[in-house]
Amino acid sequence: MTKTTGGLFLNNNLCTIFPLMNKGWIIITLCGFGLSLQAQNLVSNPSFEIKSECPVENGKLEKAVGWINPSKATPDLFCHCAQNKLAPVSTPQNGMGYQDPYSGSCYAGLFVYTVNDTLYGEYIQTKLDHPLVKGQTYHVSFWYSLADHSMYKAVSIGIVLTQEKLKKKGNERFHELPSIVNDEPMSNDTLQWQLFHSSYIAKGGEEWLTIGPFGEYRYDEKMRKKIKVPARYKYMIPGEAAYFYIDEVYVSDKPCPFDSTRAVAKTKHSHQHPHKEIVKKDTLRKNEKKNEIVSSNVISETKTEVKKEEPVIFKELVFESGKSVILPASYAELDRMVSLMKTKPEMKIMITGHTDNTGNEKSNLELSRQRAKAVADYLISKGIDSKRINHEGKGSAEPRAENSSEEGKAKNRRVEFILK
Repeated sequence: MTKTTGGLFLNNNLCTIFPLMNKGWIIITLCGFGLSLQAQNLVSNPSFEIKSECPVENGKLEKAVGWINPSKATPDLFCHCAQNKLAPVSTPQNGMGYQDPYSGSCYAGLFVYTVNDTLYGEYIQTKLDHPLVKGQTYHVSFWYSLADHSMYKAVSIGIVLTQEKLKKKGNERFHELPSIVNDEPMSNDTLQWQLFHSSYIAKGGEEWLTIGPFGEYRYDEKMRKKIKVPARYKYMIPGEAAYFYIDEVYVSDKPCPFDSTRAVAKTKHSHQHPHKEIVKKDTLRKNEKKNEIVSSNVISETKTEVKKEEPVIFKELVFESGKSVILPASYAELDRMVSLMKTKPEMKIMITGHTDNTGNEKSNLELSRQRAKAVADYLISKGIDSKRINHEGKGSAEPRAENSSEEGKAKNRRVEFILK
C-alpha cells in the first residue's frame, strides 16, 4: 500500500502530497490531484497530519488540528518529527509499541478497556465539514492496529455520530450510547493495519464524530495477553489494558474507498524483518534509522517528480460558477497543501489563476486573480504565513489547450501552483 496522507483513493492506492527533498527536486504524489470529486471525505484532518505542534508527551491528542478529547481521559497523538525522535509519542517506535503510520507520519491512540478500572475509556472527536442529510446512507471507516504493548486483546470499539458534541466531566466511558460497529470482528493483529468499515443512515443534522469504546465490557480471562513492556514505557500503561492506534478516518455518502476485499494492509517493515513477534525491540530500535531511510526513498509508480519552479494544477479545486467561492469538495486537496507547507517551513508557493477566453477579458483577468487569492486566503486561514504565499491572475493569456472546444476550455480554467 502506498504511503500516504489525506485519505483519498485512486487505482487501489491512496494518493496525496508527500514531500521528499532529493538533489534539489521536490517529489510529491500527484495522483490525488487528479482524483474524482466523488470521494469527498467529511473529516477534514483524517490522518492527524495537520497539527499545531509536534507532540512530545502522551495525552496530547488535541495538537491534531480539529480533533478534541470529549472527556478527562488522555488519548494520544503520535507523530514522527525532528523534535520528538526519542519521545514516547514518536513513530514508528513509541511507548505503546512499534507501528508505522498507515499514512503520512501521524496517528492517534486510545485505551478502550482497562482491567483495573473497567469504567475508564478514551475517545477522539471531530466536527464534520457539514451536517449529515436525513435519510442519506453514509460510509464510515478508519484503520486501526492493536498496539504491541496492549496487555488485553482487541475489544469492540465504535463510532457515534451526533448533532451535539459529546462531553463528560470525568474519564468514564460513554457506555450508554449505541454506536456504529465494525462489519467484521475486531482483529488482534499487531503487525498489520486493519479496516473498520460500516454504514449509517443519517437521522439528519449529525455533525460530530466520536470514536472509542461504547457499551458494556466484561472482564474475560481468555482476553489477557502475556507480554513484557520495557521499563521506560511502563508509566504509560495502566496494567492490563486494550490499546488501539487509529488512522485515516473516513465519512462520506460515497462508497468507502478502502474496500476490505481490495485493501492490502501495510506491514511493519515485513520486507526487512522476520515476523514482528520474534524480533526483539532493541533490534528494531537499532534498525529504525536504516528502515526510515529505506522507506523514505521508495518511490511508487503513482508519484511524479516535480522540479522547483514547475507549475502543477490543483485538480480537485472547484469554485461556484463564475465566482471565486471555493466549494467544500476542494478542501481535502487544499488541506494536503497546508500539511505539506507546515512540514516544510522554508517552502514558498506561487498561486496563479487562469480562465478560458469566454466573455470579457477584463472580467476574466479579475476572476482569475480573485480565484488565486481565494486559494491563498484559504492557506492563510489554516495557519500558513502570508509572507510565504504569492498569487496572481493571468486571465486567458496562457491557455493549455485550444479554446475551440468545451474540453479545451475546461483545461484552460484552472489554478496552478509553483513550489519554491
